[in-house]
Amino acid sequence: QTCALPIFADADYGDRRYAEALARYREIHEEATAGGLDALAGEAAAMIAAAIAISVPPRTPEAAEGDVWMERAVAASTDEDESAWTRVLLARGLRSLRARDVERARGTFIYLYNYSSGADRPSRALEAAYMASFSSRGPEQVDWMRRAIRAAQVVDDPEREALLWIELGKLLDRADDLESALEAFSKGRDMIAVFAPGSSERQRAELDVGRALWRADRPQEACDHLERLRAIVQSQHVQDPSPKSAELLGSILEQLGEAHAGLGDIERAREFFRGAQQLLGEAGEVLRASARAREMTERIQALDRPATGQVIPPKRR
Repeated sequence: QTCALPIFADADYGDRRYAEALARYREIHEEATAGGLDALAGEAAAMIAAAIAISVPPRTPEAAEGDVWMERAVAASTDEDESAWTRVLLARGLRSLRARDVERARGTFIYLYNYSSGADRPSRALEAAYMASFSSRGPEQVDWMRRAIRAAQVVDDPEREALLWIELGKLLDRADDLESALEAFSKGRDMIAVFAPGSSERQRAELDVGRALWRADRPQEACDHLERLRAIVQSQHVQDPSPKSAELLGSILEQLGEAHAGLGDIERAREFFRGAQQLLGEAGEVLRASARAREMTERIQALDRPATGQVIPPKRR
């Protein structure tokens, strides 16, 4: 039974079910310790420390317990035991990140990436590259995200790869590399369309593509794209309304307003902004929807101000 438990525990951890993962890793540690399996006990201790670092609020008794588990993991592991050592490095990096020591965390994740690549552990290299991107800034952040994508391709994980393409698109958009951002968003969208064609993830990816078209100064293409998306999401919202569907539809209308404003169709833009304001207000606190609804008043008022020749960029989500 102990041999099977790590598979389920790692699956829970990978799916961010941290409470379930913690329970399984504790059980693994208990059984491994009782059976004299010191290396496995060390791996479980490292993952308990990692799960605590990523899911438990700092400066709490539960967070302090992570120190004990980390000490146990380090004591039972060396860099000659590849499986255990990669878990120790992961926990170490996450704990540094939780302590807001970003530079140390970044160095640890880069070391983990290099070590995992050399040890032919692509799944851990994927996780390390993603976390190295998360703890980097500027061009290096983009470079590490691309490495994470390549690692996802090595392990043949299209679902993870698709989400990484979306993340890359967001980074490129922030860097104003707009055509590359559009390409990344489109790649992620196309992959999601294969394994989850009718999902909310697909629809949000389509919204990212529409926003990227607008950002790339292609407002008519953005309008056409977003109108097709609006028809689908509006039908679903009418049939099964929820705060999430209201937020998504409101976001689409908001971006349609931006696109029509870019085309100079002020009245149509105003209509879309007002519709977005109503829907975002209905959505409540989903993705800051209420706050965004209040911000929409300023955007509507800006439509009546004299043109300055400057395009107001959309808020990045």
